[in-house]
Amino acid sequence: MKAQLLLGYQFSLLSAKRAKIFNEAYSTNEPEVIECKKSRNPMDVDRKSASSDEEKSYDSTISQSGDMSWQKATFVLLSETIAIGVLSMPSACHRIGVVPAVITIVFLGVLAWRTGIVIGSFSKHHPQVRNFADAGAVMSTLLYRVFAALLMLKGFFRMASHISAGISAFTFFSNNTVCSTIFGIVIVIIGFLLSIPRKFKHTSFVSLIGFICIVISCFLTLIGVAIERPQYGEVTWKAFNNPGLNDTVGAITDIIYGYSAHGSFFTFISEMKGRSRDFKKSLTIVQTISISFYVVIGAGVYIIVGDQNVLSPALLIPHFKIAAAAYVIALPCIIISAVIQVLVTGKFVVTNCIDPTYLDSKTWKASWIWYTVVFGIWSISFIISELVPFFNDLLSLTSSIEAVCLSYYATSILWFYDNQGRMFVNRWKITMFLVAVISVALGAVITPLGMATSIMSIANGFKDGQFGLPFACKS
Repeated sequence: MKAQLLLGYQFSLLSAKRAKIFNEAYSTNEPEVIECKKSRNPMDVDRKSASSDEEKSYDSTISQSGDMSWQKATFVLLSETIAIGVLSMPSACHRIGVVPAVITIVFLGVLAWRTGIVIGSFSKHHPQVRNFADAGAVMSTLLYRVFAALLMLKGFFRMASHISAGISAFTFFSNNTVCSTIFGIVIVIIGFLLSIPRKFKHTSFVSLIGFICIVISCFLTLIGVAIERPQYGEVTWKAFNNPGLNDTVGAITDIIYGYSAHGSFFTFISEMKGRSRDFKKSLTIVQTISISFYVVIGAGVYIIVGDQNVLSPALLIPHFKIAAAAYVIALPCIIISAVIQVLVTGKFVVTNCIDPTYLDSKTWKASWIWYTVVFGIWSISFIISELVPFFNDLLSLTSSIEAVCLSYYATSILWFYDNQGRMFVNRWKITMFLVAVISVALGAVITPLGMATSIMSIANGFKDGQFGLPFACKS
């Protein structure tokens, strides 16, 4: 017990020390390029005798450019952004109506693009930043801890939602003949093996495969429901609906989830050749594809099947054979997107809690540390997925907490920090100021309402017997 307390205390000191170093060394708003020096194990630092220069050299190892091209970064971004989020778009159209849903999809997509550009700009001004926690450390110790907590929450909850979706896919096309928990274990094993490479450039090809798979799967669903349209009889769909608070907030958070990859952006940028310049190019392509894809699948599927037949995830809507085929094709995307998230979370853990040199080291020790961290992330996420065995409510709860905070609150804070004293110098700055204010206002409304409605929905679901017990073997 004493050893555990001591270890926890040491990590707490490390977090506080790291944030303090960033805050003191990089408090200026002007871009500063730091010479890259080899880091050492943070636990070997003598906290009492280490000089200020030694402390600065410990955390200033990140300004050198990465080696991932913008094309590969685009593939990774596509896999991270367009995944299971698209599967709830028809349900969002059903909840609030086609016209409000399409307007919301386009508006939030453009807003996500602008807030993503803010992250690229902040990375340009502070090239030492490798993740969102580092960005918080530039500003204050408190923000370092808050962003670190949100980053971990994002990692584990996103992983849980992907594992849950994967289990649903396996269970569906197996026709409930095998225990669902077994499928979860299979997903963890496959995902762990795919997570062994530590660089995003090594996962860019499988990321492209994952993106192609989800596109094929969704269009197969769209074509399938169009072919089966006569079987649905008379269907009704609404251009404008009259939703209650729960449906409105649920639809908005589902759409937000589809654009909420911001927590991973700093990590992607740190491995890119052109960094913020090329990131803007990749992000623009990804957001254009995302907005178009979400509108076509969301509105298209909903209009064809109507209010009576819409389901979430949307792959469940067609006949069993088509739905099973769509799920099989979508599985690579579900797993690969989870792998990208594991890499982001694992890099944060190794960089900020252990030793950043282990990310590039080829020693056995570095490899086993990476394997242990990655396997731990997969295991914890699997436990969460079994404890929270539902889809829409998990998306809503996740979006209302980490997605809103990292995509809207945090990016606004970054912009305000980088533009102190010059927020109104020209029309562009004024426009970006308004974007930041809108982002904060949106987050202030969605976060508490989203959490409340999700928790109420979960409670009602368990009360009505809609969900099974944790780790229950459904076969």
